[in-house]
Amino acid sequence: MVARNRNSQARMLLLAGVFLVFGGGGAAFAQTPDDPSLDLRISPSVAPLDPERAREEAILTGRDDVVLLDRRKFFTLNGALGGGYTTNAALSETDRRSDTYGVANISLRAETKIANHVDVHAEIGLSATRYEEFGGLDYSAFVSSFGAHVQWRRIDFDAAYTPIVVYDRALSERQLTQHRFVASAGRTFSLPRSTALRVSISAERINADPDPFSNSAVSASAAVGAPISRRRNIQAFASVRGVARNYDNYFEGLVGVPREDRLLEGAVGASWTPRPNVAVEARWTQSRNRSTSDVNRYRAGNGGVSLGAVIRF
Repeated sequence: MVARNRNSQARMLLLAGVFLVFGGGGAAFAQTPDDPSLDLRISPSVAPLDPERAREEAILTGRDDVVLLDRRKFFTLNGALGGGYTTNAALSETDRRSDTYGVANISLRAETKIANHVDVHAEIGLSATRYEEFGGLDYSAFVSSFGAHVQWRRIDFDAAYTPIVVYDRALSERQLTQHRFVASAGRTFSLPRSTALRVSISAERINADPDPFSNSAVSASAAVGAPISRRRNIQAFASVRGVARNYDNYFEGLVGVPREDRLLEGAVGASWTPRPNVAVEARWTQSRNRSTSDVNRYRAGNGGVSLGAVIRF
């Protein structure tokens, strides 16, 4: 009877995710957004629902027991509030302007194991970002993730489909839709003094509307995490990530060349876990995007603090 109820709950969650992503109130897809950095700025909002990124974060910040190991609860409600400062709000190379911002994320995840070997999940969430000075950059996004994970010879293999629908701050105008397909492989190595090293590679395909934002990408990352204070559950971490992203046809008639981006990103930070289901995190991220499209080149620094919590039921 319990299994039957859980299967019913899983179907309801899946249907809710499909409705959120594809329903959209019947409005037509928006035309090309005026913001050329929109697809890049929403990437941090997607990260919590990306299986490999979530796995990396959980291991490096000491929250693997919260995110990964406790799978006996079928549902997990995740919430986070944060704020930060960016040196380049619009991700522009020629008009870099700093700003402060606030972020709110909430998601509901259903997760179970098949044949005692394959972990599967379905997750739906809402993310909202608000800027203090440049309100025109505000956005709200519905995000979903459906995926599977298996470990073989200590290597984690993940595959996921992540649909994203991005609106303006009032949820009145749809600006961008993405259908992301990601496959990744990663492994964690245990080093002396309880230090963990995580390395991973991934391949990604994004089909977008407007179509000029459709692209394919490959990435590689390495990250290390180590305890500062075991008694207080404080962990330090650092990571570096490289992404090669090629767009199908990013307004080539206007920019004159095919768009190919090469992103290099580094981050340092610390996480404090006062309770098993609560975490406070601070980090600074520095990134540089080299692009054949001169309107999409940028350098940016981004620092912030967030408070997150999970509830399982």
